[in-house]
Amino acid sequence: MTPKKLRNAALASLQQTVVKMTDPEWEFSLDQNPEKKAEAERNLDDMQRARIELETAQLSLIAKSLAANEKDLLAGKSDLDNALTDLKNVQNVIDNVAAFLKIVARILEVTGRAAAA
Repeated sequence: MTPKKLRNAALASLQQTVVKMTDPEWEFSLDQNPEKKAEAERNLDDMQRARIELETAQLSLIAKSLAANEKDLLAGKSDLDNALTDLKNVQNVIDNVAAFLKIVARILEVTGRAAAA
């Protein structure tokens, strides 16, 4: 996959996650798991920051990093997409969001503006 397509796939997952994590179903799930709410809110902030950083990163700077992390990025995207199908499983969503953020942070390290992970 080309670096541009990889970045677009990552951005789509980040955006989809932000949408899901602002959905009333997710809020209801968090209400049922109040001990997880702060962690989920941090993840949401980190997800939005990562989306902005990835979106504004110069493709030529991150192209090699995208290629080097392609396998992990695609696997993480798949895992995250699967986790988002069951918003009631709060811990699974949180874990997969955190794992995906770590992959994105590795990609962004080359810019010196790595998103929180």
